[in-house]
Amino acid sequence: MVLYTPCDIQAVMSDPSGEPALREVALSNGLILLGRDVEEGFMIERVISGNANAYLLACYQPGKVVKLP
Repeated sequence: MVLYTPCDIQAVMSDPSGEPALREVALSNGLILLGRDVEEGFMIERVISGNANAYLLACYQPGKVVKLP
């Protein structure tokens, strides 16, 4: 099956909002955080894996900005 795209695929797939993409960060304690880089550090969007109770800790709440080494 061939998908016909009458316009440039890069223009279709690009994000015009200009927001930075989310990235995963693995911490030494086994947690994997999903978030984005901001001027102050790294803003957490979601805890992906690791300690099942990490979402209860105040330091891993969505919206929290942490400093990464």
